[in-house]
Amino acid sequence: MKTLAVDFDGVIHKHDGKFGDGVPKYAPVEGAKLALGKLMEEGYRIIIFSTRLSPTWGESSANQEALITNWLKRNGFEQGVHYTSMTGCKIPAIAYIDDRGIRFTNWTDIINYFI
Repeated sequence: MKTLAVDFDGVIHKHDGKFGDGVPKYAPVEGAKLALGKLMEEGYRIIIFSTRLSPTWGESSANQEALITNWLKRNGFEQGVHYTSMTGCKIPAIAYIDDRGIRFTNWTDIINYFI
């Protein structure tokens, strides 16, 4: 099965870049639910990833998973329909869909992008 890793904040959950108390507060990004459902129907395995679930969040990472799960349910995202699972780790995937990603082409382009 083809796996897509999809970031939570900024891609599924509209986000202002501030985590505050860590509770997801905003609406879904327009079209996210429809697109994820369609991709699942087409045979993609959708793994939601978030730094909220990373061990760097310490003890609160388990709490973050519950907060994300509750937000997904409240906003009509269903496990098995819109996503397969969640992780805070980098997983093998054919693509990462992330609002903060930069496509690597070569190191010269990366240097030019940042400098």
